[in-house]
Parts: sequence; structure tokens; C-alpha cells
Amino acid sequence: MIFPQIAAGLLFAISVGFASEPESTGRDHTLIYRAEIPKVAWSGWGYSSPHDPDLKKKPAPAREQLDLVENNSNMPRIFSGKMMDYFVAFLFPHMFDNKPRTFSGKVLGPESMKGVEIGLVSLVGIQWNHDDAYQWTPVAADGSFSITDARYQNAGKALVVRGPNTAWTFLRYNFAPGQSGKNIVLKSAPSKKVRVTASGPDMQDLGKVAYEAWPAFAQIDDEGNALRRQRLGPYNFSDQKFMDLVLPAGEVALRVQCEGWASYYQIIDTREADHFHFVLLHAGKMKISVLNAEGKPKTGVRASWMNPAAPLSFGQTRIKDDGILLLNSMAPGKFDVTVGDANMDGIEVQEGYVTDIVLQDGRKAVISRNKAGSSAASRPIFNDR
Repeated sequence: MIFPQIAAGLLFAISVGFASEPESTGRDHTLIYRAEIPKVAWSGWGYSSPHDPDLKKKPAPAREQLDLVENNSNMPRIFSGKMMDYFVAFLFPHMFDNKPRTFSGKVLGPESMKGVEIGLVSLVGIQWNHDDAYQWTPVAADGSFSITDARYQNAGKALVVRGPNTAWTFLRYNFAPGQSGKNIVLKSAPSKKVRVTASGPDMQDLGKVAYEAWPAFAQIDDEGNALRRQRLGPYNFSDQKFMDLVLPAGEVALRVQCEGWASYYQIIDTREADHFHFVLLHAGKMKISVLNAEGKPKTGVRASWMNPAAPLSFGQTRIKDDGILLLNSMAPGKFDVTVGDANMDGIEVQEGYVTDIVLQDGRKAVISRNKAGSSAASRPIFNDR
């Protein structure tokens, strides 16, 4: 039994079956979300979060305050335009030696600037997968800051503020390669500390659980352009039975991950409760065996997978020396899998089962599923490239 303070409420909520709407214990401001198998295609694929369907009903945010500075750039301008700058920087993150750029201004919002930092984020690849894409420096007691990029000097940049009681807040502007800014005013978003917990459907203690926060919807700059998706904080990983997170006071997306359990993505509104509990599904697994024409392991082949209905489920890697790729903690549903030149769409991953794919010479794939040692009948997926 975990976290006794909400056990009674959770047991009651779990007993009534799956529900798409959160349930409240009514006593300690706890909302309970229970994972369901995703079936509707997610609209957030690409570099931006999903668009807010109610955006037109909400008041427009105040325009950002900054003075742009155009620096000399050594990046070749084959085509003009901000998006082409990002594209070239993505393909060649270290090729062109630009001069360091300085970003300066003031942070507004936090009651105290103690522990508050300004961050400069390099927009290279999937930036949150690169620790060196984040550069931090403390702000002064009056909120002023100045930060000069030390890495990825040809890349686009984003500015973010964080603090002990301040949720990560990004300036609603992405600086193109060669651009910097001065007289920047970065206003921190209203923040709230909430407690998050997770369990299996029968109140199982999950052990080590990770929580990631993301904007619920696409962030829009003053010209109406969707900004690059940003993770709102680090990868929060702990074996404690609960975690306290400082999040924006409002709608935010959380992804909950735990070995052996299906990754769960849910939009919550932190203003609605002080404690959010997530009930996870058992994970499915996928085993991909890649063989050459002689039936021996084939290595170095690139593989990728994605469930279009499961947010942030895309992954990719290369097949290792034994020719086998084992994927754990997959959300149940249908995955599109690519191994080398072989494309396999709609491969079903079932809760609690291992989906076993054998691909030989890139021409024939056979799939089977098994649970606790019992295997389903095998069937061919495709016969030709």
C-alpha cells in the first residue's frame, strides 16, 4: 500500500472502472487520472505542441518586450528566412564558427530573485536530449541578467527563467542564428507547487517513477508563429512515493514513465487540485530481431517506432551487435515501425504482451505475441520491400 493519506479515496475511484474525466477524492484536493489506450491521432507531432482549440476564446498575451540585435553570421545564406536558418543549424550544428552572442535584460515576477536563473537554450536537434544545449547563469538581485552563448554559436536560441518557486517560463520568441537581444523583459508565469503520485490499477507501488512537464499547447509568438516545443524542467526521476513539482498555474501536460508500465501523457490544470495521482496501464513490449540473408544477426541498421495516437512515443536507434532490439514500457496501441528500408505500419502492441518481430534480409517479417511463455500464431507482415 502506498501513500496512506489518499488510499481510501483511490480505492473507491479505482473500483468504478476507467474514466476519461479525472475523479476527485473530495477531501484532500486530489484528482485521479487513469490511463486508457490512446486511439485518436495526436496533433502534436513535429517541433511544436498541439494548438489550443480554445485559443481564440482566451485573451491575447501582452507583446514581448525586446530589442533584436543582428550579429554578423558566417552561416551561408543559400535561402533567406528564419526557418531556413534553423534548418541549416539543425543539419550542421558545429560547422560554422559564429561570434558569441550576448542576451541581456530583466526578469520580472518572482518575489525574490534568490536562486532564480536565466537559461539560454540552443535549438539543436531535440534539445532536451542534449545537456550542453542548456546554459544557466544567476540573475542579479534586481532581476537583471546578461548571458553570452558558449556553445552551438550558430544555432537558434531560446531564453527561459527558472527558480525555486518559479516554473520554467520561456520568452515567446525564438532567436534565429545570428540574432541576439537586449532590453529583454522576461515575465515569469504564475506558478504553483503540486504533488504527483502514480500507481498501477491495483494500487501497486511502481518503484522509480519519472515525471516530465510540457506546455499543454503550442506557444505562439507575437507574429502568430508556433514556437519550438520545450520541456518545462528536467527529467524528474525518483524512487520516492511522491514528488513535488513547481509548475505553471494553469494547463500543463505531464508525461509519467516507469519501467514495466506504459508511458502516460495527460493534460492537467494545476489550479484544480494540490495533488494529482496517475493510474498507469501495464506496458506492452516489442522485440525486433534483424537477420541477414544467411539468418545471422545484422547490426548497425537504423530502427524507429511511433504510435501516432500516443504523444511523444517516437523513438529511434541502431540495432546492436546481437541484431536484437528490445523495447520496454510501450503504450498499448498500433505502432508504425521502420527497420532499414522496411516499413511496417499498424503493428499492434498489447498490454502485458511481447510483440516479437523477426525481419530477415529486409524482405520478410514474421510477428508473434506471447505472454508468460505462451505464443500466438505467427503471421507474415509483408513480403517485399
